[in-house]
Amino acid sequence: MNDQTPKIETNQLYESDIITKDEIPLLIGWLPKYPTKIIKLFDTKIDTHNAGAFHSKCDDKGPTIVLIKSDSNYRFGGYTSISWGTSNGNYSRDDSAFLFSFDNKKKYNVNTPNYAIYSHHQYGPTFGSGHDIHLSNYAPQNNSSYTQGCAYPLETKNELNKGKQNFMPISYEVYQIIYPE
Repeated sequence: MNDQTPKIETNQLYESDIITKDEIPLLIGWLPKYPTKIIKLFDTKIDTHNAGAFHSKCDDKGPTIVLIKSDSNYRFGGYTSISWGTSNGNYSRDDSAFLFSFDNKKKYNVNTPNYAIYSHHQYGPTFGSGHDIHLSNYAPQNNSSYTQGCAYPLETKNELNKGKQNFMPISYEVYQIIYPE
């Protein structure tokens, strides 16, 4: 950051085990506008690993970033400008949503915004119509999470996770993004 760049009041990304300090400006540059605060809401290394814990800490919080480190040692995630919710299965429209890969240094804007995110009370964060990124209940304890290209234009179906569809997250974190009013 140079002296002209506004400072983020609280940037808990610097405490993350998933993103490096050098990658933080890249991630912030992908956001629709510069945030004033970034606050950690959920971390599987601290919080209970079930979907209920994710929803209790992350629902109705507005824009969020989800960071994932898979058992393939790939680091990727997604951004939504709308709130997560608890339902029995509901897609939500978000024209600003995107997925990203730190390892590939790429951002993938949503190409079917009506299916940007999927909320279900038994799922962790889930992006896209075919569940382009899906974190299962008790995700760090099983191999039921997966990636695949559907609502987001991935070059290859599973490029977010080193070509593998299913994965076990070593960890995942969710951050609330607060923008200036």
